Amino acid sequence: MDTSHTDTIIHLHVLGQELWSSGKHTLNCYTSADSRIVDKYYYLAEDIINHMMVVTISAPLAVIAVQDKIRVINSKG
Repeated sequence: MDTSHTDTIIHLHVLGQELWSSGKHTLNCYTSADSRIVDKYYYLAEDIINHMMVVTISAPLAVIAVQDKIRVINSKG
């Protein structure tokens, strides 16, 4: 699979039709559409991402741990 990642993928999570991947500074979300994998959104962290997981509250959200903070990334803005 070709991706738009700019650094090595360290964490990966799949839920339904979506795939989240993160490297040292980037978080990408891809979705399946018309039998293709397409970019859904991209996040660039200022600090190093130590860990990434996906949780579902009302919709799937990416949660990343960067240095001394936890960030919740909502794909809808």
